[in-house]
Amino acid sequence: MKTTPALVVRFWGVRGSYRPRPVHGTGGGNSSCVEVCAGPHTLAFDAGTGLIHMGRDLIKRPGDPRCTSS
Repeated sequence: MKTTPALVVRFWGVRGSYRPRPVHGTGGGNSSCVEVCAGPHTLAFDAGTGLIHMGRDLIKRPGDPRCTSS
């Protein structure tokens, strides 16, 4: 029987501001977004530009987009 963790925390982007073009130099990345999964609930905290990647991942999750342990 497969068990699901009671709490899953994922960090999506933790490095500064979003760089859509290389003109902005070598620094940056996505600002923080923290996904917390508790049972059937998926919550986003500090939804910076890392939320873009979290949203893309949610769309790809099969069936119900709740947290998986992947």
